[in-house]
This record gives sequence, C-alpha cells and structure tokens, in this order.
Amino acid sequence: MTTYGLTDTGFVRKTYAAIIADIETWQRDKISTKLDLSERTVLGNINACFSEELAQAWETLEAAAGALDPDNAVAALLVGVCKLTGVVRQGASFGHVAGVELT
Repeated sequence: MTTYGLTDTGFVRKTYAAIIADIETWQRDKISTKLDLSERTVLGNINACFSEELAQAWETLEAAAGALDPDNAVAALLVGVCKLTGVVRQGASFGHVAGVELT
C-alpha cells in the first residue's frame, strides 16, 4: 500500500487514477461487487467528478508542501521563501552561451 502525503522522502501526491480506484474499491467492498461503475452510469460519473476535485486538492497540497523548499517553490511561493530566509531575489539578467553562433 502506498503512503500518501508528507513522508520521510518528501510529499507523495495521490493521483486521479489512485483516487478513483480507491473510491471504486470501497464501493464494491461496501455496497456490491456487481456495481457498474463505468463512465456511462450515474455513479461512475459522480465518482469521476469527485475524483477530479480531490486530485486538484492533492495538487494544491503538493504545492503547499513544496512552498518551503527553495528547490521546489515557484512564483510567489519562492518569493515567500526568500523573505523567510532573508535572501534578496535578483531581477532578470542577460545570459551568455559560449561557442554558439547564430546566423
């Protein structure tokens, strides 16, 4: 069984496929093994809707967990990490690549 959330090695996000599989397994265990949970049924569509919303929540949790890691933080979250650590973010600058000739 996979452990989701914060682990010793970082954050493990639960995917849409894992969410819908868990919901369907629970329904078959608790209600009936003969349930038709395909996309053409009402229950299958409800499962898909809830699974999509839960997957988006897991993505948000992943972003929040990565917000305090300078290697994973992006945009405003990276600015927040910089403020916490006292690092001043430099503005954009020009780059140089040696040995490249464009015509």
